[in-house]
Amino acid sequence: MSSRTPSQSVVIALLAAVFAAIGAHAATIRVPGDQPSISEGVAAASEGDTVRVAAGTYSGIMNRDLDFGGTNIVLVSESGYMSTFIDCGSVARGFVFASGEDTTSVVRGFTIEHAFADSGGAVVCVNASSPRFEDCVFQQNSAMDIGGAVACLEASNPIFRDCTFGMNFATGALSPRGGAVACLDNSSAVFYRCSFSGNTAANFGGAVHCQASSPTFRSCMFAFNEATIQGGGAMFLMTSSSPLIEWCSFVGNTCGTGGGAICGHSSPASLSDCLFYQNEAAGSGGALQLLYSESTGQFTDCMFVGNYAQIGGVLYCYDGANVTFGNCTFVSNIATVDGSLVVANDASPVFTRSVVTDSDGDPLVYCGGTAAPVFSKVVLYDNSPNDDLCGSVSDTLHRDPLFCDAAGFDWSLCEDSVCAPANNAWGELIGAKPVGCGACGTPVEAATWGGIKALFR
Repeated sequence: MSSRTPSQSVVIALLAAVFAAIGAHAATIRVPGDQPSISEGVAAASEGDTVRVAAGTYSGIMNRDLDFGGTNIVLVSESGYMSTFIDCGSVARGFVFASGEDTTSVVRGFTIEHAFADSGGAVVCVNASSPRFEDCVFQQNSAMDIGGAVACLEASNPIFRDCTFGMNFATGALSPRGGAVACLDNSSAVFYRCSFSGNTAANFGGAVHCQASSPTFRSCMFAFNEATIQGGGAMFLMTSSSPLIEWCSFVGNTCGTGGGAICGHSSPASLSDCLFYQNEAAGSGGALQLLYSESTGQFTDCMFVGNYAQIGGVLYCYDGANVTFGNCTFVSNIATVDGSLVVANDASPVFTRSVVTDSDGDPLVYCGGTAAPVFSKVVLYDNSPNDDLCGSVSDTLHRDPLFCDAAGFDWSLCEDSVCAPANNAWGELIGAKPVGCGACGTPVEAATWGGIKALFR
């Protein structure tokens, strides 16, 4: 005899019906086996279904402008992005998300190429749509206005994980922005372990453009992106954008005017454990150009090496852009006119617990107008022509920081470095890297470039 009460039996029956319904809907549709095209496969899918696409190149009207229509499904390639291509023929987008899809809408393992649109060449997300892209490649896509590969608009927050953005373009005649990605209208996309290389825009973000949005970038690489005219070789931040940027590398990005890597315009930013290496601005701010009082923020545990500009080898800041650098290391940055470290005009950046060495440019720091930068607990060494600072200066040391192997790109500290907490009166770590080897007479193994990148993942 059953011991269940009538109410328990009803609950069990309802749960069984729910699970049966879920199981009934979790179908797999194969392209081209079950449906001849990707769009037909998507149209045939119900909530929770998976559309599996065989290896090959998919082109033509039935394989572009793919729209999930508000149905949360998984679209996955069987053989991965190296074997499965969506070729948009330079006449249309790859994907349109416009019906509030959430992160259970997934696109995985495709290369989307030769897409074109006014905004979001390969993908546009609008109307609070937030799909998820994994293991995808976006290459040789273009937009006339914003987002050569992706545009996130109207509070859309998609997630991109392990994706590659290469050789995408914002190409229009007016003011094209965001060679790879544009986030506008309170859209806060998330990028994990993504790479951005060789992307180009005429203005405002060779790779990424943000306007009133706060995306997150973690463990991403920005390499050799270009804003040909102005505004951030890798990234442009505009109008109260507040991105979170952690464990990222900015290498070899260029800008025609200001901000070889990042240009911030009335936008705060939070960056930690990032590398800025050999970025270049033809005008100001080899690594960073920060403008106006809203462009505050914090740079923590960051490395700045070999950046170059006419003025402000690392940083140009203007009109109240009072950013703070804590536990950062600045090595071999160059300015041909003024300020190999920083040019501050009516702005007062703060440098604390940091190392500045081997800079080249006269002066090291330039103060213009009401500028009063603050330097506290800073180690200065072998800057050319001298280590002179302006502004508020306290607790500085003029000593060799003793890196383990600077020639081998290892800027961790020798055990006997004055920057190690045990060897200075402040009892604090100075610079971005901890002790990484014995006393400087001890042989060390040279670091590889792969090892350097691993430090910032």
